Amino acid sequence: MNGLASIQRPSSPGEGRFLHAAALPLVAGAFWASLYFQGVHLTLYAAAFVLFAFWLGAALWSAPAGHPIRVTVLAASVAAFCLWLFLTLLWTRTPALSALNAWWLSTLGLGYFGYAFTERTGRFWPRLGAIVVTSVALLCGYAIVQAAAWGEAPTAMFLNINSFAALLNLVSLPLAGFLLARPFHRRDLLLWFMVFLLVFTMFLTRGRGAFVGFALGLAVLAVLARRAGRSPWGLLGVVGAAFAGAEIMLSGAALARLSTLRAPLAAGATRFVIWRGAWHLLWQAPWRGVGLGAFFLAYPPYRLPGDTSAGFYVHNDYLQIAIEAGLIGLFLLIGVLVAATATFVRGYARQSAQAVRLEAAGLFAGLLAVAVHSLVDFNLYVMPITLLAGLGLSRLDELAGQGRLYVWRPGRFFSVGGLRAIIALGTVGAVAMASSVGLAQNDYRQAFRRAAEGRLVAADRALGRAERRFPGLSNFWFTNADLLRHWADTLPMHDPARGRLAHLAWRDLARAQQLNPWQPQTFLIRAELLAQERVWLGPGARRAALHAVYQALARDPRFYPARLFGARLLRASHQKLAARALLAAGRAYWYPQDAGALRDRAARHRRSGATTPAAPWQPHGAAPAAVPPSGRGL
Repeated sequence: MNGLASIQRPSSPGEGRFLHAAALPLVAGAFWASLYFQGVHLTLYAAAFVLFAFWLGAALWSAPAGHPIRVTVLAASVAAFCLWLFLTLLWTRTPALSALNAWWLSTLGLGYFGYAFTERTGRFWPRLGAIVVTSVALLCGYAIVQAAAWGEAPTAMFLNINSFAALLNLVSLPLAGFLLARPFHRRDLLLWFMVFLLVFTMFLTRGRGAFVGFALGLAVLAVLARRAGRSPWGLLGVVGAAFAGAEIMLSGAALARLSTLRAPLAAGATRFVIWRGAWHLLWQAPWRGVGLGAFFLAYPPYRLPGDTSAGFYVHNDYLQIAIEAGLIGLFLLIGVLVAATATFVRGYARQSAQAVRLEAAGLFAGLLAVAVHSLVDFNLYVMPITLLAGLGLSRLDELAGQGRLYVWRPGRFFSVGGLRAIIALGTVGAVAMASSVGLAQNDYRQAFRRAAEGRLVAADRALGRAERRFPGLSNFWFTNADLLRHWADTLPMHDPARGRLAHLAWRDLARAQQLNPWQPQTFLIRAELLAQERVWLGPGARRAALHAVYQALARDPRFYPARLFGARLLRASHQKLAARALLAAGRAYWYPQDAGALRDRAARHRRSGATTPAAPWQPHGAAPAAVPPSGRGL
């Protein structure tokens, strides 16, 4: 089949075998690494991109003479969206954090163009599909054990159960379309069981957004199967059996959960309160955005008191892209959706083979389910979903069979050996950059362990290595400043070494603020440093410390450590009424359960005026997703 992203056969069978033998484990490994990344573990983020680099390097290595591909509207729209993500790095206020997120979101393009450069013989897609379906089926088995045996939520390893449900929709509907496209055979029973397992587990998650997306995708697939002369009743029966099984296992909780959709205003109340605050944030930088990955930093001043979310995501991909990448980014994302729909409609109309049409219908149904679900969740920010969506878009483009053929002929400018040397150097450079991210996080964790053991010099050296490997993120800077502050507190007050440490900590805090002006932890640590090192930082240090507390709270009114510390400073200055007012101002906001002890302590603080004893070194940082630059000379 000569499709939109179709590639001519390799010049020799050996090249195709080499590419597929290399590509399949690399893509599978990247998929599994992205599953466990979860937006937190940078080591796995780095591993995924190391494998991506080898995958693309292998694809380019195997076609030095030329690489015919088809230029399409969908390919152009995916490329434009990914290029805009990187263009926003020119004006973001958190460049390193935004760069991490730009690569993260661009897995949509990596999946799309990686498939286009890899599929040459028609064998890559079915083999990759078998790996993905088997992998997701294993996740389903684990999720069922969680629900049935352990009484836990069936999340598999996902932090957000709705992300797991979206992944199940993205795999189950294309698999159903593939099965409808071929006559039934007994050997397909295992695959039909896989469809049942995936849909059954999706219902176990009780995700309302995932259910709505799945229902729309299923309706599209069933109608198109009927029009193509294939009976959809077998598929509908499998879905009905899956829902009945989930309802029995959950003792009616699945239907009760879905019945809340009859009152959409009440069902979406938790989302609406996020969207109202995020809407005001959008208009602070409507065209360029606040920067990729910076929503959770810029959002707290606009966050309504009743917002009970973690505050990291808008739970609406389109609104979050508009906030972070501007309205232009939103327009380009919608352009990808429109191009995918137009590609499917035109390809479905012109293709005569029913098997091709139904496979394309299954892919479109899965992508539609995720696109609809993304109205109430953050699927675009879940790397395995974005990767599979890119692969699915490229396959859909191929099945549609449109576009203009373009032959990329690097051999006109380079010899085969020269081109492969360039590819090897580029791959090694990409691997080195990705590896530095993972190594930096390992150093960051070592610093925490060594500081907990009291080995402050070793902790400082670990932070120094991390900052050299991956400079630019603020977390390492304010973490090291906090380490230096605690280190200084172990020395006599008038020891010159203590003054040296205090000034080095002050320097690191200034750099942290430069790299990330939204981070409230920087200002709290500055306040603690000023209050602790009044001898070395000047007579106005206490007043400056209180000002730093108010700066932290201006960036995040819910940052209760700053509120408690500010109350301590005010009470130490005999301003009891001001201390009570500062604590009372925080009572309007919602806090997570782990803040309960601090709220109780704050209540006792208001009653007794007792001060809080100093704790062992524990940086006031977010998740270990960041790093600092150059040595401190200690």
